Amino acid sequence: MFAFMSRNLKTQIRKRLGDFDLIPIFQNPFLVRSFSVLKSTKDSSFVVSYLINNCGLSPQSAISASKRLNFKTTTKPDSNLQFFQDHGFTKPQISNLIAKFPKLLLANKENILYPKLEFLKKIGFSVPQVLKYISSNPAFLTSSLKAQIIPSFDYLKTFLITDENVAVIIRRSTRILGFNYQKVIVPKLEVLRDIGVPESSISRLMIKYPRVLTYPNRRFIEIVREVSELGFNPSSTLFIEAINTKLGLSKATWEAKMEIFRSYGFSENELISMFRKYPKFMYISEKKLRSVLYFFINELDLEPSYLVKYASLFTCSMEKRIIPRWTVLQGLLSKGLLIKNKVNIGSSILVSDSSFVKLYLIKYEKEAPELLNAHKKDIKIDVPESYGKIDGDGFIDWLNRVDQVFAFKRCGDPRAVTLMEMKLTGYVLNWWEGVQQLRVTVGGDYITDWDTMRCELMARFIPGNYEEENFAKLQNLCQTRNQSVHDYSSDFYLFSSRVVLSEIEAQRISRFMFGLTKRLQDEWTLFTCQFFSRCSGNG
Repeated sequence: MFAFMSRNLKTQIRKRLGDFDLIPIFQNPFLVRSFSVLKSTKDSSFVVSYLINNCGLSPQSAISASKRLNFKTTTKPDSNLQFFQDHGFTKPQISNLIAKFPKLLLANKENILYPKLEFLKKIGFSVPQVLKYISSNPAFLTSSLKAQIIPSFDYLKTFLITDENVAVIIRRSTRILGFNYQKVIVPKLEVLRDIGVPESSISRLMIKYPRVLTYPNRRFIEIVREVSELGFNPSSTLFIEAINTKLGLSKATWEAKMEIFRSYGFSENELISMFRKYPKFMYISEKKLRSVLYFFINELDLEPSYLVKYASLFTCSMEKRIIPRWTVLQGLLSKGLLIKNKVNIGSSILVSDSSFVKLYLIKYEKEAPELLNAHKKDIKIDVPESYGKIDGDGFIDWLNRVDQVFAFKRCGDPRAVTLMEMKLTGYVLNWWEGVQQLRVTVGGDYITDWDTMRCELMARFIPGNYEEENFAKLQNLCQTRNQSVHDYSSDFYLFSSRVVLSEIEAQRISRFMFGLTKRLQDEWTLFTCQFFSRCSGNG
């Protein structure tokens, strides 16, 4: 083929140049290679030009991408670009995909691209979530659905039970489906089981911190050993929190933060005690750590031993929480409304917004109205948007947060309804507009009071069997062998808050005690008998 092309080229040149001796030219291998390079450069320039003009890549990115891509016509690339646009990807998102994985321009739409998008939708991803996930992890489109993605998904589902739970961890750790779970995930779970971590904690780890499972096995085992040596109980949820925190920090960063604490007078035992109580405090930046320590120790004259009791203070925002609340306390102290040695600064900063307002602002509104007004300006109303998913717990929590904001801001009707309408999005907004229009159509008025709107929202978006399911959970709740009393108590009070029970306090205590392990029930009975015996004077 090349010989034919060479003869043909010689003939064409002779016609133009006569009998000029061409043998030295075509016997020179360098010149032959130069001809090939020129042809290759021409093809490359075509691809680079397409990537810049049609895909939105920068010249530098286009040159880099062209090294992994080759096409002579634009039919296939044009078709794939249209595919991404038809499925909702924006131009910047498409540019990002092509820059990272240029061969997506030539991928088979029907067999490679489309099935991946449908898989994500099938397991519960909304269209915006699909777009966000693919944009942040374009490698997903290059993985085999049958050989990699589905087997990994099925394995995760054996622990997490539902597609929705697996979808949550996929969104939190976008690359988790791309790992060989037999080599990366399974060994870590075996390590946790061997040291006594309960299945409930393993599931919690997978849902809350899935990225932990993607670290190198050697590093993971090293951190598990360190956490165990610090005295954490494997059956406690804090064990999982500590692993996540330690894995997220390099040894150099960990030691640098420890050194900052030491410079403010903290002992090694105090630092270990703080970490065991609240591992998350080590996640804050060194800059913020210095700022918080300087404020509490240098300005408020608190001792390190005091901060050890309130380690979660370090994760509070200085600008949005610590300073504004201290300003209120300082104002009340200056007016003599509070006594300094009786004010628990740590608790005052950590309580919920509604509790802080009741304890320190509304209570002293007559004596110090300017503090309440100033504090209102510091707190911005920001009702979270709702897409109206039928998720009982999530929707109840959302409504409760809305109630707290309205109560604090004293946002009454019809302003509350107007604000809520501005915060509704997606399907729930369309539904609400339909409700309002229907009322007018049948001769009624628009809903303008929050209580009525709240009832309408609950009737539509809280599952009909929601209360029955939570009551069944409460009835069947028992402390597991490896579950701490603290974790059992949290579950008990959570389910109790989700149902309406007409029972006196003694009945509730009895219900709580019945769910404890047999050993704890026996210890409680013995304690109760001894207590009443002493009270009656017989002990």
